[in-house]
Amino acid sequence: MRNFSEIKSTSREQLLDNWKLPVLFTFLTLVLYGVSIYFDDDISNFGIAVTLTVSILVGILSIFLTNILLNIAKYNEVKSIKVPLKKFLRIIGASIVIFVPMFVLIFLVVLGATLALVSITDSFIPIIIIIITIYSFCFIAGLYLSFVNYLILDDNKIFKSIKYSFLYMKGNLLKTIWLCITFIPWMLVTVITLGLGLLYVGPYLQLVYTNYYLELKNEFNAKTE
Repeated sequence: MRNFSEIKSTSREQLLDNWKLPVLFTFLTLVLYGVSIYFDDDISNFGIAVTLTVSILVGILSIFLTNILLNIAKYNEVKSIKVPLKKFLRIIGASIVIFVPMFVLIFLVVLGATLALVSITDSFIPIIIIIITIYSFCFIAGLYLSFVNYLILDDNKIFKSIKYSFLYMKGNLLKTIWLCITFIPWMLVTVITLGLGLLYVGPYLQLVYTNYYLELKNEFNAKTE
């Protein structure tokens, strides 16, 4: 497996040759986020409808962008921008399969822990510890499930994608966390540029992670052959 420097170098070269579509889709996503923020405080039916519509459109753009970056990482070009309907439906289905159990679990844990702590202590420190623990759990679970959409776009079914996302991450969690930490300076660039840097930084970091997914996939396949 290549080191992070090599993966990042490859990603920069790939993005340099294929920047138009990733930047366009990132720009459209940012515009939609801006619209969503504008209507965020509008609790009228129109405001709610706009927010829901924007959320759906952002989700669709996200799937297209992921597919574009997967094309670039694999072939150094966008062979096809199209995403078959069955893959769209699988990604939506996977999101439901993942989100609903996690939401119910976290809700029950928070509710139970809060009620228990309130009855035995007036201190907020245990509650803060629980919140930090839950956020840590969500972050780690998110990493283990972060390859699901890639796997579905690679024509795997929902539960197989979830299974292999876990298998690819197994033994690579700390490495992945370190990769995420190396993204922090790039995030600071977006802050310094008042968000404009996201037009490059967003696609670049996603492309790095896409190439990282392919590295883990190839490494896993080599071990199991």
